[in-house]
Amino acid sequence: MWPGVYTQSTCSCLDAFDTWAPRKISRIPYTRHVSNAEVRGTTGCSPLSHQVTNRHLRLFGHIARSSSREDHHGALAAAIRQVPPDWKRPVGRPSHTWLRAIEADLGPLNFGLTTAWRKATTRDKWRHIVNILCVFTPSKRLYLLSKTL
Repeated sequence: MWPGVYTQSTCSCLDAFDTWAPRKISRIPYTRHVSNAEVRGTTGCSPLSHQVTNRHLRLFGHIARSSSREDHHGALAAAIRQVPPDWKRPVGRPSHTWLRAIEADLGPLNFGLTTAWRKATTRDKWRHIVNILCVFTPSKRLYLLSKTL
């Protein structure tokens, strides 16, 4: 999945397919009225959207920790600091960028990109943050966030 195309609608479609597939594999008919949470509990799989979020944030941390001489580090640092005022996305390009997806992923923590960039430079801290954000249930995520941050 391309980073710039990952929106809320593609996330819900991805999760719908990811729930449908284990039902088919486990031969659970729709007439049995088994909830999605029960299906996930029996298969032990987290939603695919959480795995995509996990990969986005891990890549962000990898780039933040890379050498400042690397091109990808400099480009991302410049985009986080300030986009030039006269710069516009080319015609036909999606308005939802990879950095906007990262901002949306960091939404539950109320982190901006600058704070995330600072925290990502420490591998252990960043790994802990990514693991908290990719916990399946929102109530458990809030509990972990209140204990650690």
